Amino acid sequence: MGQHCESGDDWMAAPATSPTTWPWPADVVALATQENVLPFLEPLREMTHQLIPTGHWRGAHVEHDPELADLRWIIFDVQVPGLTVPEAVEVEKRWIRELLRICPPQVALHFLLGLDVVSA
Repeated sequence: MGQHCESGDDWMAAPATSPTTWPWPADVVALATQENVLPFLEPLREMTHQLIPTGHWRGAHVEHDPELADLRWIIFDVQVPGLTVPEAVEVEKRWIRELLRICPPQVALHFLLGLDVVSA
């Protein structure tokens, strides 16, 4: 059953299983474990694949903020051929909407989409 955030929006409850479908990099698993967001990795990977079916999943990695030492994100890297700038912006917006449907805001802030648009 979904939980409610303070604004009353619904989001999916994280599954009780650990992510086993994708061989997640050790640094991603370590950060996800430290931030208590590990159960969200696989649902977000699946959502990304469903949302961007023509994309090539390039994996996930941890990115560090160059100015703030303790600020890190888990980046979902997807390469997509042939999108225009407006189409890429719309994909990013849809990904964020789905991210917030799956994760509560305090979890969602740990994830970003790395969308690499290449020529078709």
